[in-house]
Amino acid sequence: MYLFCSTGRSWTDARSDCQSWGDDLVSIGGDAENELIRMTLADDTWIGLNDQMTEGACVWPDRSPLGYDPWRHPDAPRGTPDTRDCVEIDAASGDWLDVDCPAARPFVCEVDPAP
Repeated sequence: MYLFCSTGRSWTDARSDCQSWGDDLVSIGGDAENELIRMTLADDTWIGLNDQMTEGACVWPDRSPLGYDPWRHPDAPRGTPDTRDCVEIDAASGDWLDVDCPAARPFVCEVDPAP
């Protein structure tokens, strides 16, 4: 399940919000999931992917492997400028872009349903 938050937050604040609710930013595993999320968006939106620890080595918050990556640019994630450490999904195309983490964006949390 997903929780779509339209309030613009930095990537770090968005992740903190998700975690405060017992969740985390979304990890996307394939075309169908990417398209499902994209269809719900009105604006470019934070997802959980980032390379804050090691430039160019993207990871999901849950540490699941990056097996799917619809980057807009073939050389993404780009290291210049090196502040582009967080990933957004483009609301129009579903492409992923690495951008500056302090930018304010809506965000998607991945919610574990209650047992």
